[in-house]
Amino acid sequence: MFDVANAIDDLEKVEANKSVKDNWFRLYEAKNQIEAVFNQSPYSTHLRVSRDTGGELHKAITDILGDGSKNDRMVEEFEVRAGSGNL
Repeated sequence: MFDVANAIDDLEKVEANKSVKDNWFRLYEAKNQIEAVFNQSPYSTHLRVSRDTGGELHKAITDILGDGSKNDRMVEEFEVRAGSGNL
């Protein structure tokens, strides 16, 4: 759980007007940690209250990361705000 909290906290350092590539590690780490806690951890069945919010944050991150073919595009301000609204 400590790794999950750190990865989500690190999302505050994702910067608008920087490329996806420049923000990639923080986004990818948070995405992986969210997947792990909700799908693979022994706590997953006990996280009913936060499952919807976690899913929304995961989707926002996945949308920013895309399929990896546009890592040079800039992360927009609205994307950063949309993701932080799920914290």
